[in-house]
Order: sequence, then structure tokens, then C-alpha cells
Amino acid sequence: MKSILLLALVACGQPHHGATGGDDDDDGGRGDASSTTGDGAVAIDASTAGPSPIPLVACGSPVEVDLTLPTALAFGSFGTYQPAPWLLTESHARIFYPTTGDMMAAAHGSATTTGWPAALAGSTYAAGQHSASGADVVVFLVGSQPMASIVTTGGFAPAIAIPCTPGDFQGACGVRVAGDGHLWVRSAQHLYEQTAQGFADRGGAPIYPTLFDVDAAGDVWIASESSTGDEVFQIWKLLHGAAGWTKTGSLTHAMLGTAAASIEGGFQWDSVFGAFAPDGSIHLLSSARCIGTGQRNRAQLYVRSRDGVTWEVETLPDLGTLVDGQVTWRDLAAWASDYDNVRFVDESSPTPIDNGDGTYSYPDRQLNAIARCVASDQPAFERIAKVRLPGWTVRGFAGFSAAGVTTFATTLGLTQAYR
Repeated sequence: MKSILLLALVACGQPHHGATGGDDDDDGGRGDASSTTGDGAVAIDASTAGPSPIPLVACGSPVEVDLTLPTALAFGSFGTYQPAPWLLTESHARIFYPTTGDMMAAAHGSATTTGWPAALAGSTYAAGQHSASGADVVVFLVGSQPMASIVTTGGFAPAIAIPCTPGDFQGACGVRVAGDGHLWVRSAQHLYEQTAQGFADRGGAPIYPTLFDVDAAGDVWIASESSTGDEVFQIWKLLHGAAGWTKTGSLTHAMLGTAAASIEGGFQWDSVFGAFAPDGSIHLLSSARCIGTGQRNRAQLYVRSRDGVTWEVETLPDLGTLVDGQVTWRDLAAWASDYDNVRFVDESSPTPIDNGDGTYSYPDRQLNAIARCVASDQPAFERIAKVRLPGWTVRGFAGFSAAGVTTFATTLGLTQAYR
């Protein structure tokens, strides 16, 4: 196995019904037209299967950051690991309000509010999930039954029951769409594949799938942290139609080398590890958390691989230089379109105040969208957008659409950033 070390070259009120909408570069999300194949899979638009790479642009390229739109999200009602109640597709962010049955669709600083799609009728909570195949699906609860509806060019496909347990639904239920429109479902470590007869039990995965995805060919990918010997991360694949899993590779301390040894406090992972890209590459970020109460930032690594065997390791610039000199705490979201293009959202804040009695006072936080770019023909990173996250205990949300559009939601409202 070969490890390549790269050096970083950068120092580091809810809208009313009928409001005027933004551009409509993807469907408005109200329709429910769809068709199914013989095995019960939904026929998705072929243009969504196997999305093309998105070019890596020059650092300093224009970014559109929209004015914040008011929302009716009750942030105090979400659990620690509960995903945001939204669907992010291309330029649009759709927020589902379970208490009112309304859906807010925002793009480029404008929004409309309508009722929930008919496919989601009766649900109490809904959240979108994206697949490496290019397809999107909404998962939701009707009573205690987890359901799913694939997003199609006509709107939303008819809902179907999925084999997730209600307990796993709060963060351990994953649904992915293969290129032919059939579903794979993860409930904790267990996997199920959609067939003409329903869902076939494919048994337990060889590891707990911290990352889980399905590509256009129907190959299933999983990856997870590891503490086996020198290993810190491992990747497995279940090829379409194969009888068993294949371990495609792993990341080791030896591959990380001196870059990991330089991290104050040692190499660790955040709850957000990274992402699979549609081309099969894997992108990982080490923990962004500061030591103790955040007196200084520890180094952070970005590692990527085309195949899980050979890895490139890059030390990010001191993130304090990208977040207004603040200390950083954790990563909230990650996105990759292909081997070269990755983005993530980092949470930061001013240094906590030492009260002198063993306690600390914590200021408002900040969410920072950071993107890989090119400076003088070399890879670099820069911040492309930021929003304020008021308070210390109230949640905020951040995520990416397949096109790399960043969406933030805080108690101040909804903001989107386009590059």
C-alpha cells in the first residue's frame, strides 16, 4: 500500500402561501407522478444516475450567499442525532413543518410555502437523504412506521414502508437509491434490499456502517472507523449481485504518518467522518475539536482515496485562519462530488470565557462552509460562507445538495450559499 503526503498551500416568520418563488431548476416538489419497474423499484430520471464531476474552481471565485429567510422550525424539539427536517436538491432547500403540514421551498433568496406532498400524508417527521447514484429520497414516520418516497422528476413517488425500526429512525436509518430506482435500507448494522416481493434481508454488515451509500450500478459501499491493530478506518463493498462483501481497503496510522503525530491530543474522528463521492472515491476529515476549552486549535487532516487502498493525506491550514480567528469544535456536514472536489461545514466560536471559578461562559457560535479550491495551480481551502449560530445549547443545521449548494438553518432563519 502506498501513502502520499500533500502539503496545504493556504495559511491557514415563515413565508406566506403563494409568495414569489425563485428559479425552478429542479421540480417544485408538489407533484406525485412516477412509474415503477417490474420489481417494484421506482423509475427515476436517467439523468440523475451517475452524476458528473463538478469542476474545482479557483480560490476567490464568486459565491452567492443569500439573505436569511425566516423559518418556523422549532429547534428545541430535535434530538441530538435527529437529521434536519429538510430535502436539499440542486438549488432548492425544502423544509417540512410537521406541526402545520406546510413545506417551505427556498432557492436563491426566495421561497414559497405549500402543503406537504400527498406521498407524505400522515407523517409526523420527514428528512431527505441523498445517494451516490444521484437520486434523492425522503424518509418519514407515519405513526411508528418508517416510510420512504423517492424524489422523481414529477415530484414524489408513492410512499412505501421500509424495514427500519422506530428506534433506529432517529439517526440510524439510512435509505439509498440505486441507479435503476430500487432501494437499499440500513437499520443500524442490518441491510435490506428492495425486490419484487418487498425487502430481502441481506443480513448484518461486516462493520457498523458509519458511512453508507449505493452508486448508479447498484454497488453498496460502507465504511467505518476501526481500532484493529494499526487500522483507523476500513471500507467494504457489496458489488451488485454479489454473494458477499469485499474489503476494498483501509486507512492506517502508518499511512497518516507524521501528519497524524503532529495533532495535539492525538488523531481522532468527529461524528461527521466525511463522504463517498459518486465516482467511488472516499473523503475523510479528522476531528476539528479543540483541546480542552478551546484555547487553541489542533491540526486537522483531510484524507482521500480513489479505491480505499492508496491514500493522499493533506494537513489543512489552521482552521482559525478560515473562521475569523475563532476556535473550532466539530464538523457538521461533508460533501464530495468526485475525487478532487470536497466541502465541509465547521462549527466555531470565540474562545470561551474563563470565569475564574472553574467554570466557563460560552459565546454564540458560527457555522463556516469551507471548500477545496485551486490557488496558483495547487490545491487549497477557503471559507465560502458563514452564519451566526445563536446560543450554546440550541441546535443549528447545515447540509449540502448534490450540486454542492450549502444550506444553513438556525434560529435566525435559512441561508443558502451557491458556488
